[in-house]
Amino acid sequence: MRLTSIFCLSIWYISFISAQTVYFSKQYSMFPDLPSVGFRVTTMPDGYAFTTFEGSTTSPQGGVLVITDKSGNFLHTKQLLPSGNRINGLTYHPNDSSFFIWGDYFIGAGKNLYHPYLLKTNWWGDTLWVTEFNHPAFNLCRNAIELPDGSFILAVGTSTPEDAIIGLIKVDKDGNELWHKAHTKGFANYETYGLNLKNDSTLMVGYNAIRKFIDTLDSPYDAYGIMEIDFNGKVLRDTFYPTPYWGNSEWQGWLMPLGNDRLAFTNRTVSLDQEGLQWINALDKDYNLLWKKYASDIGGYTYLPALTSNRAGNVVGGGIIAYDSKLFPHIFQMDPEGEIVWERFAQTPIKNQPFLGGTSFECIRPTDDGGYIAVGAFQNPDYTFQSWLLKLDSLGCFEPGCQDGKYVTVGTQHPKASAPNGLLISPNPADAAVQIQVQKGPGLLFFNDPQGRPMDTTPMKIEGTLHIPTQNWPPGTYIVRYLSLKGDLLGIQKMVVAHG
Repeated sequence: MRLTSIFCLSIWYISFISAQTVYFSKQYSMFPDLPSVGFRVTTMPDGYAFTTFEGSTTSPQGGVLVITDKSGNFLHTKQLLPSGNRINGLTYHPNDSSFFIWGDYFIGAGKNLYHPYLLKTNWWGDTLWVTEFNHPAFNLCRNAIELPDGSFILAVGTSTPEDAIIGLIKVDKDGNELWHKAHTKGFANYETYGLNLKNDSTLMVGYNAIRKFIDTLDSPYDAYGIMEIDFNGKVLRDTFYPTPYWGNSEWQGWLMPLGNDRLAFTNRTVSLDQEGLQWINALDKDYNLLWKKYASDIGGYTYLPALTSNRAGNVVGGGIIAYDSKLFPHIFQMDPEGEIVWERFAQTPIKNQPFLGGTSFECIRPTDDGGYIAVGAFQNPDYTFQSWLLKLDSLGCFEPGCQDGKYVTVGTQHPKASAPNGLLISPNPADAAVQIQVQKGPGLLFFNDPQGRPMDTTPMKIEGTLHIPTQNWPPGTYIVRYLSLKGDLLGIQKMVVAHG
């Protein structure tokens, strides 16, 4: 039986099931003996990719790239970079099945404690190139954005307050540095997080700062602002907003489009211990403040490191909320007028186990079916961490009907990096042809090419055997997955095609 002979039948089936909303709630252990914190997530046409931080602050083991299918089943994992790195951003390029990853390395004692980096990998997580930046005061990479020509601008700050800057680094599409520039405005303690393209020639840079008057009796104040630059780093406009000085607040400067040329601008506090309030600020196209709303109708102090917006201009955020004398992971959706549409708490899969302070939604992204994919971690009573991945619908639910309550449960399933071996492949490596035999069924076979892109899909009956000619396949390593009709992973194998 040829793989191509049943493609038309199988593509109808896949189109039917992919139109339905997919829910899942899974927890992961990349290394069973190490704490794991899910940190960043991105969508792909045929699945999801997320990164984790493995280890602890006292014993960091570096980051891991995890690739799953649309149902959250493992496809591949890869440990990235040396110990001590932090992954602060992740994007996927479907045109060449590559990832761009950015963050900073911990270097050691001294003023220049960290080095920012930008990394490009293929679908398998293999490094294609990496650029590390060693400039004084350019230490912490908070964000990066791709420009229309494929180049990148990185937003960086400093790990030493006396060198406070709004730092920007531009690289070309191959990672070669084009320029780096530092901007100062007479403030202290800059943090540069927000990057948003205004048009094809202008970039908006969001920042926060503190203004301290050393030689006068004037009161200090916090400020957050938007700096417009062209793609050569020239400042075109700088607008900032002074606010009452909280002393221990941190205004991040996240920028999110709300539609109709409006922006959402947000702050956050350093931690829940500082009794902070998370505010969302809406600005018009001239950066005039339209409204300022608190990110919860329930009340309680919030810490929200995860923020995004969808096509309708709704702001979606997640993090931790202090409510009813307890801490809960918290996710909400706010409409373009600042009204809370829904908000949910998360609970652990272990009955009566409380969440601790280190648990939160860390990253949230909209998905093509109108829902959301979220990654984070929960902290166990022994102070270890467990990564989880949630596929939510448009109402913030991971199962039908949760909109009638406040809670969703994270980490209810435990996929393993080594999935059950429900299929046999021989010969492997293959040259002219390969035999694939499944041991459970009925189900579906999925193929990914050496770049990670999906190939043909075919239904298989129980105890079925498939003969596939491979003499015209490009050499390389393929992934073969066998899923039940409900989407459960029954088997996964690497298949190597090598000619001659």
